Amino acid sequence: MGKLIIDTDCGLDDANAILLALSHPDTQVLAITMVDGNTCLDNVVQNVLRVLRAAGRQDIPIYRGSACSMLNLPRKCASDYHGEDGLGDFPDHEPVSTEQLQQEHAVWALVRLLREHDDVDLVCLGPLTNLALAIRLEPALGNRIRRLCIMGGNYKGKGNITMTGEFNFYRDPEAAHVVLHDLIGSCQVTMVGWEVCAESMVTFETAEQLMLQGCGPKADFVRSIYANVLRQRLLPGFVFCDELAMACLLWPQVARQTERARFRVELAGHWCRGMAVPDWESLDTGEHQPMVTMVTSVDMTRFLDLMRACLNG
Repeated sequence: MGKLIIDTDCGLDDANAILLALSHPDTQVLAITMVDGNTCLDNVVQNVLRVLRAAGRQDIPIYRGSACSMLNLPRKCASDYHGEDGLGDFPDHEPVSTEQLQQEHAVWALVRLLREHDDVDLVCLGPLTNLALAIRLEPALGNRIRRLCIMGGNYKGKGNITMTGEFNFYRDPEAAHVVLHDLIGSCQVTMVGWEVCAESMVTFETAEQLMLQGCGPKADFVRSIYANVLRQRLLPGFVFCDELAMACLLWPQVARQTERARFRVELAGHWCRGMAVPDWESLDTGEHQPMVTMVTSVDMTRFLDLMRACLNG
């Protein structure tokens, strides 16, 4: 059975991604580490607890992580899409148990868990602050990770928070730089960037039908938290992000096409800070830099089938 650690800034798509991971029959979720991102860290903690309650998985330990970027710069959340609470502002008056919440900081937990367990996969669904700090504490951490999947970055220069910046990388460019430049080790690194998510957009009708077809507490939960998104329709269509990253990691056949390159992250500049820059021609030949597999096309039919099975499970 595969072992998985999920690092999340739990918003709407993170919730789906966590549920998707929990539906995989051959994956053990060792822990969930949390980072400020889509919403503030306090909300992220509550959101993860709510997701695990809906899934009936109060056995998974969760860890509070970084509440700010590596440089402690002013924070920008994604409340316009995810809601002020990060989960669609759906009223939830049922208290959640905090017994799963551990005292250990997420960064130290990552280092410890990766030392204690072999062949662990790690998926990062938010800003990369926790992982970057863990790498700073344990530079050879990459040798303890089997596969790393990152939802973030871009490869065509298209952004979703600035003209060229994808949200997770833009929220902490320094952290993204550390991960993509200093992750020394033999782990496989896969990125599911903004462009492939946007290019795989489905209609709101398709998304609504997917959620309406589900039955049980997980489907009820997802319908509730996505009610405002489906009603407001702020985007041209419905975009899956974190769910796609999770699917590409756990069901590799979902990643229909990929390309490999080394990546840099732009740390300066007015227009391009946070942009992921691919070195397609290997002009920067630093051998220690990890080669990244960038997902460029996904099998949406397969993915939607997985989501449908998850919500009905």
